[in-house]
Amino acid sequence: MNVEDRLRISGQRYRQRREAGLAGWAHDESYKRKIGTVLELVAKYRIPEDGRFLELGCGAGNVTIEMARRGFNAYGIDIVPEAIEWAKTKAEDAGVHASFHTGTVALLEPFQDEFFDVVFDGDCLWMVLGEERPACFRNVYRVLKPGGVFFAQSHIVDQTFRERHVVAPGAYIDPVTLQSTVKDTPMYQYCREDAFLSEIQTAGFEVLHHRMGQLDDMDKDTPSFYKGVMFVEAGKPRRDHGQRTSAGDFAIRGAPEK
Repeated sequence: MNVEDRLRISGQRYRQRREAGLAGWAHDESYKRKIGTVLELVAKYRIPEDGRFLELGCGAGNVTIEMARRGFNAYGIDIVPEAIEWAKTKAEDAGVHASFHTGTVALLEPFQDEFFDVVFDGDCLWMVLGEERPACFRNVYRVLKPGGVFFAQSHIVDQTFRERHVVAPGAYIDPVTLQSTVKDTPMYQYCREDAFLSEIQTAGFEVLHHRMGQLDDMDKDTPSFYKGVMFVEAGKPRRDHGQRTSAGDFAIRGAPEK
């Protein structure tokens, strides 16, 4: 895996979309979906209105800025310098205080332990590959407060996927690594359902809720082995004398609303 090539490809996309006057890496509807998802989590788990929010793969900062606008102590991290530069400019233009950091979600180096109330995957985890993945989950666990909530998502394939799938010239999905490769550079990680849940649980989280769905910006002409996107709400357990509390105690303040 060539990290420099991945950064170059991603940086070029950000520059092109910024010059074209677009919203960010994705389109407006994608950001509306993400903001709606975050607000649902805030209500469901009674996250404090002034709580600390972290977006993994914040890109041009759209979701992080909106959470800051709503009163959260909002932070975003992205490995692409062009994305963070754009996000900082957007926040300044909007007159909103949000904290943006260039760095890898595998390490989350800028952040101290047990700092955040909620960590949100901004369509980032499927760009985290290889040994970076368990490191990412471990560090999300590290920076999340006990009782905090982690929202994660992944593209899911089923057991019928056995042969290389060509997406476009120079781009394919490998059935062994489950990685999507573009011009010989691995870019995206697909998962099988049980493996994705296991990644999260192995890091210490308890899965509170998960469901299958689709993204609004997915290509309608998808291969038969593609099941959709799994959305996972996971909690970092509270501990009392080394014992986990009940599942209902994962909410930041009280049990989740029904």
